[in-house]
Amino acid sequence: MDNPRQWLAQNADRPALLQAVSHPDPAMRYWACRLLDHHELDDAVATRMLAALSDKNKKVRQAALHTLGCEACKPSDSESIPLDIVGISLEVMRSDRSLRVRRAAAAGLMWQHPMERRVRRAFHRMQRDESDPELLSKAERAIFFADRRTQVA
Repeated sequence: MDNPRQWLAQNADRPALLQAVSHPDPAMRYWACRLLDHHELDDAVATRMLAALSDKNKKVRQAALHTLGCEACKPSDSESIPLDIVGISLEVMRSDRSLRVRRAAAAGLMWQHPMERRVRRAFHRMQRDESDPELLSKAERAIFFADRRTQVA
């Protein structure tokens, strides 16, 4: 199959997308996660995405994180299940083996308003312990803008 995205978009209904998250081909798993991002985040989708956070492929893990956390991509009339996406994102930001995935988690957390204490603490720890310049920059900007928003309010 030359184009997993096109095939899934044209041929896969929601149950098939859920099944494709476990497909042997990482491109199929990635595109299944990306396409499920535009579906309601119910128990079935959340369960698959939580499992995909442990995928061998970093692009699949990053797509799963986005699907779990991006409210803007969900249908406007959908009801998301109660899920601690902040806690999940913090864990990914701290411990994912891919710098790319950790950066994506940090980017998702850095604009949180108001910033939760646990997020602020995680960014302070990152400033102290992190060596990656991009993650350090995200931590610095997150804290700077959170402080700025607090002063303006």
